[in-house]
Amino acid sequence: MKRSNRYLTFVFTAFIAILASCGSESTREEASTVSESALSPDCFIEHPENPIITSGDFSAELSLTQSTWNDPHVIKEGNTYYMYASSDDHFNHDIKIYRLSSMDGIQWQPDPAHPVLGKSPGEWDSQSTETPAVIKLADTYHMFWTGYADYTNVTDFKIGHATSLDGVTWVKDENFLIGPSAPHADPNFEFDQYVVAEPAPVVFNGMIYLYFSALGINAELGKTQQVIGVITSSDGIHWTAPQPAIIPDQSLYPRESPEYYKGYSTPHALVLDQQIHLFFDVIRTNEADTLFSQQKIHHAVSANGINGWQQDEKAIIDYRDAAWTEDEVRSPAAYLEGDQLLLWYAGHSLSPVSLGIGLATCLR
Repeated sequence: MKRSNRYLTFVFTAFIAILASCGSESTREEASTVSESALSPDCFIEHPENPIITSGDFSAELSLTQSTWNDPHVIKEGNTYYMYASSDDHFNHDIKIYRLSSMDGIQWQPDPAHPVLGKSPGEWDSQSTETPAVIKLADTYHMFWTGYADYTNVTDFKIGHATSLDGVTWVKDENFLIGPSAPHADPNFEFDQYVVAEPAPVVFNGMIYLYFSALGINAELGKTQQVIGVITSSDGIHWTAPQPAIIPDQSLYPRESPEYYKGYSTPHALVLDQQIHLFFDVIRTNEADTLFSQQKIHHAVSANGINGWQQDEKAIIDYRDAAWTEDEVRSPAAYLEGDQLLLWYAGHSLSPVSLGIGLATCLR
């Protein structure tokens, strides 16, 4: 599957002695005042018709043999919802980004009937573009996505940035925005040394906060760990240096036996009550670190979007909650509609093989 193969095994057996002797501590979050969140993991109710989008949908309209829908991100203009989502053609590894439209967030159609963003031959994203996320700042749309030239090499993954005046025709920056800090160097214990991917932008206090999934070695744990990082910008051109935002709560998702949770990925950011809320999936591995399984969707909130994150005591959605997500659940995308919080998310099942996008709602 596309997503399951995204993070291939990172086994750093040659680094065990270095890790065992390292006495440095991992980055810790600072205290920050967060008002009580009105959200509860138990308030989300899955739509009875889930998945509302599934493999094969819109294939004829888009001239595909079989669509494989993944990675939803939803914005709204007037009375219309627009979903940016990724699909390849029957797992051919040429993933493109499409835009769908809907009046109710449930029934969708291609809009337009062709990809809005695809690979650039000879460039850093020459094989695929995926995990789209779109925001609007002033009169300009900003899209961020994951691109790569070789999907089998996760250190090749980078985040790109493009702009648009209509949300359909996009102009890419000349180069990628951000990538792993030192993927081929000796371990330096930076949180983003090996992988940077899956962007999650949000406009907060007039600034763009761009969250992303990152993989590095956590010196305190002595293992690789996937975390959520952040950079900020006032114009989408000049950005702050990357820094870790959310480190997985070891009391909830321990890296060690018997759970072997590797960390967090596919974040989505939303501003509610003047605070930043992040939704993300939780990755599980195994003792040999050869498994990558996105098993839960979780939520956290921060007053300033940088530190002081309060992570919920349990997950919102588990992959075992429905047959269509019996193998993985991932890629949350939230939107506040009146007093309802709409949460789209992706998942897949292997029997039969099918990727889908579902919807859950929470009455605030």
